[in-house]
Amino acid sequence: MVLPQTPNQRRSLDFVSDQLTDGRRFRVLTVANDSTRAGLSDGSRTTYFYAWKGGPRLPGKPGDPAFVAAYNAAVAGKVDLPVGTIQSILNACQATTKFADLARRTRKDCLWNIKQIEAEYGGFPIDALSDRRGRGEFLIWRDRVAVKSRRQADYVYSTFAAILA
Repeated sequence: MVLPQTPNQRRSLDFVSDQLTDGRRFRVLTVANDSTRAGLSDGSRTTYFYAWKGGPRLPGKPGDPAFVAAYNAAVAGKVDLPVGTIQSILNACQATTKFADLARRTRKDCLWNIKQIEAEYGGFPIDALSDRRGRGEFLIWRDRVAVKSRRQADYVYSTFAAILA
């Protein structure tokens, strides 16, 4: 594996598992893009490895027993994504190429808006969206946000509407 050569250059490792037609299972270590090379305060450089983007840092180097054990422990402790809630829609939105293709600043602003939506409605069931009372609840929330800033309230609400559309 080629290690990062410049700061903020990333590499990732991940295990992929599957099953053959005869029932035998296998796992393969894949290299994606999630380690980073960092400059330390003493002027030296080091490479840090992570289980996944935003995941826990892994000790050692790929292939070391401690590295593999830490990776397996991180994957075992990973929380399953919610299903059937607005949080699942927000997660799916962030995984789209349309979201990835947004300009850096636009994506940053959208992420801030999504955090606001997650905090308020992450656990809201998707099935309840068809209830007309839900729209009123969203408007009440928008009005609470508007006390601080009408413009920001409109921006968060329009982001929410675009995601749900």
